[in-house]
Amino acid sequence: MLNLAKVFARQSLYVFGTACSFAASSLTRGAGPKVLVALIACWVVGVGVFVATFFVNQSKKGPVLLPLGRYGAAPALKLFAAAGFLLLGFLNWFTSDWIYTFGLPIGVWWALWGIAFAVLFTLECFYTLQIVRDGMWLGWRLFKWDDLDSFQWKEGVKPSLVLQTKYRHSFLEPLPIPVIHKDAVSNLLEQHGVHQMSEK
Repeated sequence: MLNLAKVFARQSLYVFGTACSFAASSLTRGAGPKVLVALIACWVVGVGVFVATFFVNQSKKGPVLLPLGRYGAAPALKLFAAAGFLLLGFLNWFTSDWIYTFGLPIGVWWALWGIAFAVLFTLECFYTLQIVRDGMWLGWRLFKWDDLDSFQWKEGVKPSLVLQTKYRHSFLEPLPIPVIHKDAVSNLLEQHGVHQMSEK
């Protein structure tokens, strides 16, 4: 259940950060810049906690048994998104009024908002998919063997691995696996008590 909570927390970070940008104009006209800055501060702190958690999890995942390549979208797309948010943050810095809020100009807070988004997307460039000693490493979190119940393959141009956890029969997103590693992945999962379901 803890790993599922981590997934939800990560997605909430993106939603919260995006909400800050959409709420900006109404907050500055209505409740005032302090509300906006408070939201941005919470966002930046949340990103900092997530980044720290990522590196802590990396240090605890154990030896890699089978590397399976990158996890998630192409790094070029992530870097493009990072550059976009960074540019947007600094544009807001230069175009905002120099109203000091909580000790800093509001433009600086906007720059921190953009930097936080840029850090998240840049970090995603280093997401990998691996089978490690203690379980499956999916990008930024570890699903331990005890968390996994079963797996199945979806055939296609590139086979996709679908993992089912032991929590309310929830499935993780399909994971594209290189064809040459399919048998090795199946063997490692079964060796650690994760049984295979029929292929789709």
